Amino acid sequence: DIVPGDADAETTDFIRGEDVETQIQLITSTAMAEQVYEELDLGSDEELRADIVQPRSTLDNIRAALGLGRSAVDTPAPNDERFRERVLGYLTSAIEVTRVGSSYSLEFLVSDSDPDRAAQIANAYAEIFTIDDARQRANRNQTTAQVLGERLEDLRQQANTDYAAVQSYRVRNGLLSAEIGRAHV
Repeated sequence: DIVPGDADAETTDFIRGEDVETQIQLITSTAMAEQVYEELDLGSDEELRADIVQPRSTLDNIRAALGLGRSAVDTPAPNDERFRERVLGYLTSAIEVTRVGSSYSLEFLVSDSDPDRAAQIANAYAEIFTIDDARQRANRNQTTAQVLGERLEDLRQQANTDYAAVQSYRVRNGLLSAEIGRAHV
């Protein structure tokens, strides 16, 4: 239990802060980028493939703003493994996750030339993280419930054994009345 003014409270807050930093590291990892890549099927996103191969120029941005599209770019096949690695590198460099103040909330920011794609990528990161976090918490809760259930059963068996021993002692020493089953006072 944490009591206000307790010396261990500061240590607990520090550990929780470390937990948030660990979460940030997990979110910005290549493993999480792979999940986002698969979730959004980014290998088949023609615009992203073009942006990865040849980042947009100022002229491309102006053309896009006018609805004219960008200059033609020769892109690799969607299943090209080297291209996939480039996209994963792009994702890990494009995502920025920060802690909101001293809270346990996280802010996801994605830098991308296409604001809609940036929002999709940020939302995919947040959704995948939330689902993974909920799954991990559920697993921890299930493990805790199992351990507590086993301990409760052990204590129940010990209590029954102890109660039987007390009753046996009472009977051996004539402390129980056979007629009403109560101890004499």
